[in-house]
Amino acid sequence: MQGASPLISWARELADLHATLIAAAVSITARPADFDATATYALINTIIGSIDEWSARHLPRPALGRRHTHSLGEVISHVAETYAQVQWTLRHATTAEHQHQATLRFAQVQEGYADLVEEIRTLRVALPLGRGIGPAYVSGRTGER
Repeated sequence: MQGASPLISWARELADLHATLIAAAVSITARPADFDATATYALINTIIGSIDEWSARHLPRPALGRRHTHSLGEVISHVAETYAQVQWTLRHATTAEHQHQATLRFAQVQEGYADLVEEIRTLRVALPLGRGIGPAYVSGRTGER
């Protein structure tokens, strides 16, 4: 699909990377011998940067309106990480309640993202152009913001 936005492929790649981090954290013995958490976080950061660069060129920049706290790359990475967590939970949860809670959480994230997309389209919110703050993921966890 020529001319299509690269956001979908970046989101998929982020979900795969977050899933890899979850699997590696859950089972140290089952992780691949060549697993490198630092390299995985660096790749996540690179993709977030690519998304932010794309965002700066393609999204409207309203002069007025509220300012959002996270860049588009950070938002998409958060959605991808939540998706990976939900998928892991759905496969490994021991109770239907855990599965239900995971599914509910992802639905809430999806709704919030849909609201954000609408606010961007109607020029009611401006996203930061990028992180711009020191080394990302200093804590080693992408979920910490």
